[in-house]
Amino acid sequence: MNLALSRSMAVIERLAGEADGVPLMVLATELELPKSAAHRILADLIGLGYVHQDSVTERYRLSMKLVSITQRHLSRVPLVDLAQPFLTRLAERAGELARMSILDEDELIWIAKAQGSKHALRYDPDSGLTVPLYCTASGLALLSALDDESALARLREQGLGDSEQRGPQAPTTEAEFMALLAQARENNFAYTADTYENGISALAVPIVDSRGSALGVVNLVGPSLRFDRETALTHVADVQRAAQEISAALNTTL
Repeated sequence: MNLALSRSMAVIERLAGEADGVPLMVLATELELPKSAAHRILADLIGLGYVHQDSVTERYRLSMKLVSITQRHLSRVPLVDLAQPFLTRLAERAGELARMSILDEDELIWIAKAQGSKHALRYDPDSGLTVPLYCTASGLALLSALDDESALARLREQGLGDSEQRGPQAPTTEAEFMALLAQARENNFAYTADTYENGISALAVPIVDSRGSALGVVNLVGPSLRFDRETALTHVADVQRAAQEISAALNTTL
C-alpha cells in the first residue's frame, strides 16, 4: 500500500468525530508520525479541502467535504431507497429510532435511519459510522449469523476497543462476548443495554439473503429508561419482519 495514502487515511480517521479538532503534536504522537510528516499530510489535506485548521486554537478538524461525498454516495445506493419505507414503518410502530447497517467488505456501516420518537429525549446519531461489533446489538446480530470460528475472527480483526469507547456493560473479554453471542443465536435477536453508550439500548436482527448469508442488520434504538428489555421484546416481531422485507426486496433486485 502507498505509504503516503495510508498515512493520510489514518489522519482522516483520527480526526473523525473530533468537533473541536486535534493538535498537531497529538496527531503525530498517536499515529507515530514525525511532526514534519504529520504537518505535510495536514497541509495536503487542507489544500484538497478535507481538513480545516482553526485560526485561533491551531487545531485540525475535518471539513464537511467528506460528509458531502458520503451523502452523495449513499443517495445513489439502491438499498437505502429500498429499505427506507420499511424503516419508516418500523420507527412509527415502535416510536423509536430504526436503523439499518450493511456489510461493506469486512465492515458493518450504519447507512439509513428513520426517527419514530415523539419524545424530547431521543437518540438520533449520524449515519455513515462503522458499527463496533463487540459492544452493539447490531454487531451481535450480524455475528450471530456466522459460526463461532468466523465470528471470533471478525471480532479479533476489529478488536474489543478500550473503556473510553464503550458503555459500562460492554463485554471486556472474548468469553463474555461469546456468551452474549450464544444468547443472541438462541433468541434469534440481539438486545443490549448500556454496552455501546451508557443509557442507550438496542434490539437488532440480521438481514440475510436466500442462502442464509448476512447482508446487514435492522435495529431499534432508544434510551434505556424507556426502551428496556421488556419493551424491546414487544417489538421483536416488527424488527424481524422489517429485516425479512428488506431482504426480499433486495433479492428481487439482484
